[in-house]
Amino acid sequence: MAPETKGAEQETGYRLLAEILASYLAETSPAPAAVATAAGQEWGRYLVERPPRSPR
Repeated sequence: MAPETKGAEQETGYRLLAEILASYLAETSPAPAAVATAAGQEWGRYLVERPPRSPR
């Protein structure tokens, strides 16, 4: 598979995942924007605070 095709497929997959998550929040939460913001902030903290990978 050509690299540009793989990238396009990956982008489509991420877009689909985002749509699934957004629709789930919209249907199940009384405050979907607040829940999404909190999840994004928590994920950001995880990315910043996680220990670095050990070199191989």
